[in-house]
Amino acid sequence: NQPYIFALAYDDDKQILYAGGSFFTNYNTPAEICDIAQWDGQRWHALDKGAGLSVQALTLDKNGNLYAGGMSDSDDGNSICKWDGTQWVKMGGGVWADKWSPEVKALIVDANGALYAGGNFRKIGDVAAKGIAQWDGAAWKELGLNVEGTFAALLLDGSGNLVVGGAFSQDQGTYASGIATWNGSYWNEMDDFTGFAGSLAFDDTKQLLYACGAFSFAGGTP
Repeated sequence: NQPYIFALAYDDDKQILYAGGSFFTNYNTPAEICDIAQWDGQRWHALDKGAGLSVQALTLDKNGNLYAGGMSDSDDGNSICKWDGTQWVKMGGGVWADKWSPEVKALIVDANGALYAGGNFRKIGDVAAKGIAQWDGAAWKELGLNVEGTFAALLLDGSGNLVVGGAFSQDQGTYASGIATWNGSYWNEMDDFTGFAGSLAFDDTKQLLYACGAFSFAGGTP
């Protein structure tokens, strides 16, 4: 398969860049690198023997712990794990789907340290979460009872609300917008957006949200 880099994360305090994807190299590196690596400004370094998955998402918490998500290389469904600086730690059980290979496509940590995971799955750990879930430090929990789909992008807006992009539905199949916000209690879909939002960015200064993907209608404009 063609190697690729799918996710990047940067630790401002340690001045370290992390890269994740599906690749292998032992060229000019102290150890073999598989699927995830860190750049110290001079060379790439391995993080143990890799996270055991093809990496599609990376994020850091305020303590510098690195979280990786993607598609597991084994049958145990281990699609999310944490690098604590020494070793990879599994996050509360595997990720599962009904008819396809489960994958985690997006990760983000909020100001309170809660980790959110989005992707293609129907169960995470022991929780029947349909595409998105929250890790509170001890267990996974679903966000709302009436939303499901593919959650491809996650970010926090200027107020700390979770903004999600993808293709999802509410109320047992009723089509919803490709962008929605979670305020901690319930979902609000973003009006005048029809289609799939695969990437999101937020400008804190101008309070503007940017979306990229495959959509036919946004903000009243075809």
